[in-house]
Amino acid sequence: LAKVSKKIKDAVDFAASVKEIETLVKSVDELAKAIGKKIKEDGTLDTLNNKNGSLLAGAFQVILTVE
Repeated sequence: LAKVSKKIKDAVDFAASVKEIETLVKSVDELAKAIGKKIKEDGTLDTLNNKNGSLLAGAFQVILTVE
């Protein structure tokens, strides 16, 4: 019973961490949109203006790392 209980707890912890990562990715995507830039579906950066390029590049790298 103790082993089963630990496995259930581990599974719940894992599920929570996956949800946190999903939330982080969504937040980074929203940040990228908010600064006037977006990440195109083919994985390249689409620049709408020349502001905050390094911030977007950092957000882009976080998304690539998480995927």
